[in-house]
Amino acid sequence: VFPAALNAILILRNNSDARLSPGTNRSVPLWVQPVVQPVDQFGNGVFSTTVTTSLSVVRGAVDDLAALYGVCLGLVDISGTMSGGATLASGGSMTQALVAFTDLAIETSGQAGTQFRLVFSAVEDGVTISEKGNAFFLTSAVELLLDNRPLTLAAGSSYIP
Repeated sequence: VFPAALNAILILRNNSDARLSPGTNRSVPLWVQPVVQPVDQFGNGVFSTTVTTSLSVVRGAVDDLAALYGVCLGLVDISGTMSGGATLASGGSMTQALVAFTDLAIETSGQAGTQFRLVFSAVEDGVTISEKGNAFFLTSAVELLLDNRPLTLAAGSSYIP
């Protein structure tokens, strides 16, 4: 049985947050890489389908208002692009119709704390199907936690950090 036409892209595993490389505007490859599956209307994997990832900045209701009224609300322009294997094809059979990304990273003008979303797209017979992943954050290059607590502390004893 061959699958029907491409109908959706299922996100089987969402990606992790992106962490900036020290001194750059590029993240290290996402620690958890996304896995998606192009499917037909019956949920069968559609093989040999090329899936492309793109990056969008999540700004919430403010962007919705700007789109509704067709105006710029004076937001700082943040851009971002994907690097690594941002375009991959699903396997050659229905049982292998998965797209498992392995080295996605982002390059951005945004600062730590900026929220992004991956958008997965595939085209078949001139029809584009897209699916948005979960929102994720760009985190700073180094987060250091100093912990000087003793490994053991007797009940009732005092501790001064």
